[in-house]
Amino acid sequence: DFELIPLYDVEASAGNGSLVDQELQTGPLAFKKAWIKQKGLQSGICVMIKARGDSMEPTIYDGDLLLVNRRIDSIIDDTIYIVQTDNRLIVKRIQKTLDGSLTIISDNKKYREQIISPDQAKDIKIAGRVRWYGHEI
Repeated sequence: DFELIPLYDVEASAGNGSLVDQELQTGPLAFKKAWIKQKGLQSGICVMIKARGDSMEPTIYDGDLLLVNRRIDSIIDDTIYIVQTDNRLIVKRIQKTLDGSLTIISDNKKYREQIISPDQAKDIKIAGRVRWYGHEI
């Protein structure tokens, strides 16, 4: 009845970027198989990581768990993605415009949007799309 999704000791920064020096699996989290299928996901292409920082609040909080679909490696809609730059991961909302530029958006209004030109956008590496997040109450 359940799929096990691996949880890695990796953080995606909701801020300036978290350094990824290793990917140590710390254990799995269980999700219902029916839910995974309904979302169009597969356990072999998904991972769980943590968010670090406050730039995506009130949507994603510091320490939240993120279910990431690693098969998504390009911007397909205006949603939340994991962006890899050098050895850093960042979690942000990304919008692609008709001219090919990207708008990088933090949900926390104290952070400004960033516009990435079409030329610079070619160098942006999408490491996955966030499909679920969870936090303590």
